[in-house]
Amino acid sequence: MLGTSRSLYVAQFLLYGLFVIIGEAGLLASICYHYQDGWFTFETAVALVFLIAAAALFFMLWSRAHKKEQTLFILVATPLLAGFALFMMPFAVPDEFTHINRVFDNRSACPLTTPAQLLDAYAWIDTYQTLGGFLALDFDYSLTKETEFCASTYSEINYLPPALVVAVGKLFGINGYVLIFVARLSNAALYLAACYWMIGRLPFGKKLAFVFLLNPMLLQQEASCSADALCNIAILCFFVQLIAMRFGRESHFPKREWFVLFAFAVLVAVCKYVYLPLLLSAIILYPKIRSTAVKKALPVVIVALMIGAVAFVVLRGYGDSLSRLLGTFQVDTFFGSLGATTAQEGVTMLWQFAGGNLGWPYMNYVDAGATVRVPVVWTVFLALLVLAAFASADEKAAFKRWERICLVAVGLFEIIVVFAALWMGAEGAVTWLQGRYFIPPAFLLLYALVLSRPTRLDRIPVTAFAVAMLAINAFSLMTVIRWFW
Repeated sequence: MLGTSRSLYVAQFLLYGLFVIIGEAGLLASICYHYQDGWFTFETAVALVFLIAAAALFFMLWSRAHKKEQTLFILVATPLLAGFALFMMPFAVPDEFTHINRVFDNRSACPLTTPAQLLDAYAWIDTYQTLGGFLALDFDYSLTKETEFCASTYSEINYLPPALVVAVGKLFGINGYVLIFVARLSNAALYLAACYWMIGRLPFGKKLAFVFLLNPMLLQQEASCSADALCNIAILCFFVQLIAMRFGRESHFPKREWFVLFAFAVLVAVCKYVYLPLLLSAIILYPKIRSTAVKKALPVVIVALMIGAVAFVVLRGYGDSLSRLLGTFQVDTFFGSLGATTAQEGVTMLWQFAGGNLGWPYMNYVDAGATVRVPVVWTVFLALLVLAAFASADEKAAFKRWERICLVAVGLFEIIVVFAALWMGAEGAVTWLQGRYFIPPAFLLLYALVLSRPTRLDRIPVTAFAVAMLAINAFSLMTVIRWFW
C-alpha cells in the first residue's frame, strides 16, 4: 500500500508539472495572438483549463508536500521556472543568443551553422506581438547561415540537455523559436531535480537553501539556454555534497561519497574554469581522510592539478587574456580598481544578484527593450535571505573555527578571481561586472556563517518562506510580462 501511495503521489506531481507547462504555454500563446484575434481564442481556453487544473493540484498536494522542504520546493518552483522559461523573451538573457546558437549547433569551434530564420546577435524581440509572428513561422531547416557568436570557450557538455531536445525537435520540423522555449524548459527541469537532491541532502540550513535557490535571478538563469544553467548546478551540488560529508555521522566515508564529490568537481572543471578555486573548499574534509599516504600525497596532487588547470585554460583560448592580465598586473592598481568598483558598482551588483534586473545588464549599448528592471522586490528578497540564514541556525552547523575561516577565505578569494578575470588593467571602477557571477561564492559564504546556536527565528515554518518567495517571484514575472506587453 505504501508503494502504491508513493507512486500516486509522484504521478500527481508529474501531472501537476505537465498542467503548469501546458497552461502557461497556452497563456503565452494567448498573449501573443490576442492583438489580432482577441482574447476569446482556443489558446485562452487551453490556458484557463490547464491552469485551473494545476491550481487544484497545487492545493491538493500542499497538505503533504509541506512536510518535506524538498517536495515543497518542487511544488513552488515548478510554475516559477516554467514562467521564466516561457515569458522571458528569447535573447533577453545576457549573451543568450550565443548560447542559443550552441544549442542548435553544439560545437565549440567557430563559426557555427544555425537556421537562417533565427535572429542575429543583438537583435531583440521587443513585444509579445512580435514574438507571435516568429512563433507562427514555417521553419525551413535547410536554410542555414554561419555565425561567429558561439561562446566557444564553454564545453559541449554545458549544452547537452537543451541540445538533445533541439536535435529531436529539428527532426520533426518544429519551429525554431518554439524549440528555444522547450530547450529552456529542459534546463529548468534539470535544475528542479538538482534542487530536490540538494535540499534533501543538506544536514542543516534547508530554509536557507530553499530561499537561496528561489532567487529570481538564479531562476531566470536556470530557465534559459545559458551555459550557466549547468555551471551553477555543478558548483552548488559540489558544495552540498561537501557539507553533507563534513557533517555526516560516519567517522569515514564509503568510496561512493568521495566519488560523488569528485564527479561534481570534474563537472565544475569542465563547465566553468573561473569556479575552479571554489573547489579548494574541500580542504575541510582533509581530516576525514584515513590513509596517511593519501594525506601526504594530496597537497602535491592539488598543486599539480592547479598547474594543469592553468595549462588547460590557456589551451582553451584564454592564453592571450591571461598573459595580458599578468603583464598589466600591479597590486596598487588592482586593489584600487577593486575598491572603486565596490564603492561605485556594489549596490548595482547586489541589485542584479537579487533579481533587480531580469534582462540584460543595464548598459548604454544595450537596447532598453531587452532590459527588465524590477523595483523594490529585490530588497525584499535580500531581507528574506538574511532572515532565512538566521532561521537556519542549527547545532549541527558546528564548523570548527579554522573551517569557517577557510570557507570564508575561499569565497572571498573567488570573488577576487572573478573580478580579476574581467579587470584587465582598468585603473578605475569596472562597470561590466554582473551580480549573477557571485551566486556560487555567496552560497558558500552564507553556509560558512550559519550559526550553531538556534535562535527564535527557527520557529518560522518553511511554508512561510515558500509563500513569501512565491509572491516575490510572481511579482517579478508580472513585471517581465508587463515589460514585453
